[in-house]
Amino acid sequence: MKNFQFLCLIIIGIFVFVSITQIYGQPKKTYKIPITTEEVINASDIIVVGNVVDIHCEYVKYGSKPSHSILSFIKIKCSNFLKGEPTDTITIRTAGGKIGNDATLVSNAEKITLSEHVLVHLVKQYENYYNYIGENNKYTVIDDTLIDRLGRKTSLQQYINKVKTITEKQKTKN
Repeated sequence: MKNFQFLCLIIIGIFVFVSITQIYGQPKKTYKIPITTEEVINASDIIVVGNVVDIHCEYVKYGSKPSHSILSFIKIKCSNFLKGEPTDTITIRTAGGKIGNDATLVSNAEKITLSEHVLVHLVKQYENYYNYIGENNKYTVIDDTLIDRLGRKTSLQQYINKVKTITEKQKTKN
């Protein structure tokens, strides 16, 4: 009987050891958040200039029940594609927004307003929605100037040239 208990204990010990090894022994997958302009451009599926024509918010649904978390859907009428397949409009789906007195605030979310002229760096998300990428992923466009979230200004034409140079370099690598 003691041999049977000892054998069961060894089998359980081996099972626990193998389980822990499988969970914690795997190398961690890392995702590098693009920081430099070149990294953001390379990581973007689409870079587009356009006007914000619609913003609406919806509650997030988990199964059949809505939660109190809110998503914003920002529709942009595209005027200039710097990277990606051209289309008339793009819809950005992002966390945060306000419905009535309910609000979901995301501290690092880009602030976009209706009728704003923007340049955005986007990645494909879900079916027909896109989301921002990187830190400097949205610029306000005034005349021929890009303005980032810190108020720094860049020439739109210089930025377009930079995107062309980087995407051509990326194509030759692939």
